[in-house]
Amino acid sequence: MKWFIILVIITIASSSVGQKKNNFIVSGYIQGKDTGWVYLNYIPIPNGKGILDSCKIRDGNFQFKGYVEEPTLANLTTFGFHEKIEPLNVGNFYLENTEIHVSLINHQFNNIQVSGSRNDSLYRKYIQLKKPINETLNSISDSLFAYRKKMKDANEKKDANEVLDHLNKQIHNLTTIENTTIQHGISIDKTFIKEYPNDQFSAVILNYLRTEWVSINEITNLYDNLSTAIKNSYLGKKIHEKIMIASNTNMTNAKQFIAKDNKGDTINLYNLMGKYILLEFSASWCLPCKQLLPIIKQIQKKYSDKLLIISISNQENEKEWTKDIHDNEITWPCIIENEGNPIISPVEKRITDMYGVQSIPSLILINNHLQIIGWYGGFYQSKQDFVTDLKQKLEAIFEQ
Repeated sequence: MKWFIILVIITIASSSVGQKKNNFIVSGYIQGKDTGWVYLNYIPIPNGKGILDSCKIRDGNFQFKGYVEEPTLANLTTFGFHEKIEPLNVGNFYLENTEIHVSLINHQFNNIQVSGSRNDSLYRKYIQLKKPINETLNSISDSLFAYRKKMKDANEKKDANEVLDHLNKQIHNLTTIENTTIQHGISIDKTFIKEYPNDQFSAVILNYLRTEWVSINEITNLYDNLSTAIKNSYLGKKIHEKIMIASNTNMTNAKQFIAKDNKGDTINLYNLMGKYILLEFSASWCLPCKQLLPIIKQIQKKYSDKLLIISISNQENEKEWTKDIHDNEITWPCIIENEGNPIISPVEKRITDMYGVQSIPSLILINNHLQIIGWYGGFYQSKQDFVTDLKQKLEAIFEQ
């Protein structure tokens, strides 16, 4: 895995922005490009629908105007939706409702110079702080990949135990260094959040912290340190909701959806009131998901008359998804989310996004009153413990 921050534009659509107070104004100059078009991409919070805006370049100058509810990561490019992408001609920056000035060199947008946005300044400071961490992790990742390939080859050749022991030792040492480096990076994250409690970018960092490395108590303390304004922001509320689910101190209503499953049947979540439901977020290409599947099957067999499992896969390759269902003899309803299979309701939403799932596998347990009573995997819990906790939860519900 490469460790870096990227901007992923999930859905790109044309949009017009209503006139509101405190709009953003992005003024810029591109050295080496007097004419043509420049494009602004961003996903406004909270609606999550990607926007692609365009502006004609005149004597190297351009200007965008608009409005965002909250600061959001955006990028400037010189390629349109159907044009060939030039990786170096993408410049990321934080967009917020203020006057922002950018300076670019054609074919070197990755060296974008930005002024006027406080969140962008913090973003760039954070990137510099994490740069040595990410470079080290990238190097370790490459080395681990190489050693694991050597290990695979050695096993196939049935090499001597001394060779295998040496490779195992190298992998172990690299993994230890990797874990130490990750912890160092997390220390930077926590210090940054504490230092800037009044800034939205701290909420962005906190939102991506995982309880595989940081306890839920630490995440709660970091959240409590945020200013009231940040807590009341959309992202602040999402973090609070995650904390409540993770600590099981409060029950949150399940998000309603209507979708077609792999058999063509319509699943309306609200019609399932009275049943316990386990939403399983996975994908056919996900190795940890495949490793979890036998356990899901055990749960399904044990509680088939009490618990409905629904698998949700956010992936483009439908043939691979269908084959995976068939090969693994999955009998419960499965839903795929992609451009060819949008959910029926709510329109232009994905179940994965509605539930804030950021990594897979993730499991969400919903009670017979359609309240979320458990979240396992992903943001919420270490991978070592979530299976045990889920089984204990189900036993407490169904075997009392």
